[in-house]
Amino acid sequence: MGFPAGVELWSRFWFWFGIACAVAVIASQVVSRVYDSRKDQLVAADADAAEARRKADVETVQKQLSEADKKVADLQIQQAPRHLSSAQQGELIRTLSPFAGQKVQLSTMANSNEPKDFALDFISVFRGAKWDFGNTIHYMAVAGPDPVGLQVSVNPQDANNQSAIAPAVDAMAAALVRMAFCLPPESSPRLERQWAQSG
Repeated sequence: MGFPAGVELWSRFWFWFGIACAVAVIASQVVSRVYDSRKDQLVAADADAAEARRKADVETVQKQLSEADKKVADLQIQQAPRHLSSAQQGELIRTLSPFAGQKVQLSTMANSNEPKDFALDFISVFRGAKWDFGNTIHYMAVAGPDPVGLQVSVNPQDANNQSAIAPAVDAMAAALVRMAFCLPPESSPRLERQWAQSG
């Protein structure tokens, strides 16, 4: 004896409905696996991109630090205490000796040891060349930024006495220009016979 037609119809319906649900569950599992795999790929790609950005940022910062270190090293070299070498002292003494007895005044900043030590090198030169420096260094207080460099200038009262002073000043300035301690006179138009150090 068979099932009534209505029951059999419902039985088939539920059978196919169950199959459809099973297929839907299997399909959702497949889709879920595909999306999980894709999600893992996207997360890995994002992580790789983030790591690449981080490495690029680190390289940029390292490059900037390297450039900054180089600039600091260059500044330290430029700021290294100045001294006249024995050869430079000897050259200045030979250049200035023909003008023995020439009066000279040496001035430096009072608030720093480096220019004082550099001035002592010139004291040795003036002694060796028998120039009259009054056995003293004049110390100046500077308002504002520290002056940079070495300057040779003629006292305005003595500037008119070209015959006695000019050869000695010219000889000293020329020697300092040769040693790269001073710029040539045409580089400093402020006063006639005044030279200022480069840098």
